[in-house]
Amino acid sequence: GVQVGEIYRKTDQIEHGVEGLGYLIWTEEKKLHGSLSGDLHTFIREESDEQLSDYKVLCEAYPEIQDDVVAQMLHAATELRNKQVSVPSLVNQDASPENILLKGDRVCLIDPYPIVYAPRGMAGNFMNLYENYFLALSQTERYRKHQFDTCEDQLKAIATGFLEGYCDGDESIIREVRGEQLLQLLETVYLHHQLLSQEELMREDIIRYGDKLAITTRLFELNDSLKRLARTCLTERWSL
Repeated sequence: GVQVGEIYRKTDQIEHGVEGLGYLIWTEEKKLHGSLSGDLHTFIREESDEQLSDYKVLCEAYPEIQDDVVAQMLHAATELRNKQVSVPSLVNQDASPENILLKGDRVCLIDPYPIVYAPRGMAGNFMNLYENYFLALSQTERYRKHQFDTCEDQLKAIATGFLEGYCDGDESIIREVRGEQLLQLLETVYLHHQLLSQEELMREDIIRYGDKLAITTRLFELNDSLKRLARTCLTERWSL
């Protein structure tokens, strides 16, 4: 985890020269560039507004989800990211366990999924994957073979190490990453709501998320995780 965090931190510092934002695409005119145009700061502010709106939708759909601490920390996280965003980085969106190789005591990442985005966003994504997502979906057809539920301690230890390697002791960066993790977890919950809103699930959705009963159960379990993470962030006494 520490080594992966260091890889992410050093990747953030690369001057990539890629124009645009989002997933990479190739055209004869622009060559390699991000699929989205515009200013990163504006993009992040719009994304933050959407995330707060998503939480409002969730609370309206499931009143028992409403939680004052979650709402407070989501607002704190969006305000923090809106202030901190500057230059977009070329970051990796996929560092799942199957994409981590060991060569002796050295970690190697394979099959990257590059995206031009705010660097803390993908760090928060990593934390959400290893502390919540893989464990929550461990019984689905997509992830069952990995038996993530049998190695919860290892996954969470990797996340702890990642935070150490990525933040390098900088408490302000830790707050930013935890804020992004909170927002990523929110979007995971909201995705489950979107799936339940569909009249019929597609086969690929069932493979990855299970049937509607499993999705409903997981939505509330993930919301409990959201509440716990929000309280963790609160105890860190964020100052905005």
